[in-house]
Amino acid sequence: MESLNRCQLSLSSLMQSTPTLVQFLDSKNVSTTHFMIGVNILAYPSQFLSAFDSGNDIAVHTWTHPYMTTLSNIDVVGQVSRP
Repeated sequence: MESLNRCQLSLSSLMQSTPTLVQFLDSKNVSTTHFMIGVNILAYPSQFLSAFDSGNDIAVHTWTHPYMTTLSNIDVVGQVSRP
């Protein structure tokens, strides 16, 4: 049985370092889930694509990374579900 290296990463503030990080983890045969903030995906599309094109999983880590406890229920839904 082949072993699978898996780790969870939060890249909220590391978007500019994503390509370097992806290359390093790929060289170690580590598969990852990248939790990214929605507006950062739009602001740094090439960094997003480096993680996506490498076959890694992508998860949205809210839209703008607000303090969720300060938001109304409808605003919380808006942070985690964008069309």
